[in-house]
Amino acid sequence: MTGKEYVELAMRTNDGNATGRIEKAIELLHRPDKPKCFKPVVEDLGGVLNGCLGLAGEAGETLDMIKKWIFHEKDLDREHLKKELGDVMWYMAMICYSFGFDLDEILQMNIDKLKARYPEGFDTERELIIERREIFNGGDR
Repeated sequence: MTGKEYVELAMRTNDGNATGRIEKAIELLHRPDKPKCFKPVVEDLGGVLNGCLGLAGEAGETLDMIKKWIFHEKDLDREHLKKELGDVMWYMAMICYSFGFDLDEILQMNIDKLKARYPEGFDTERELIIERREIFNGGDR
């Protein structure tokens, strides 16, 4: 198979309407009778997109630093790593702001979930049981 053939076959699953969906989402955000999927209101769709794309980019930069440290045996610049993590947090804040989420609430929800999942701390045996149950039930955590 050539690259061109791959693109043609893969794009059979792309209807080519991504831009139209973005335009429709922007239009729907401004309508008083918003569809259920836009309630509660997204404060800033552009902020959501910027935040998600930026988060992915900064997470990638962070991962690349760790990859080079482990696999390329480069020194880890801890100060640079802290700056990248700060960038990750900036984009997290952008997403929270754009949806009107309270970051404190999200942080607490995560801790509550971890305490429920691992009441005595992380346990590899318990994790294997959870994973097997998820595979068997086909569900999420």
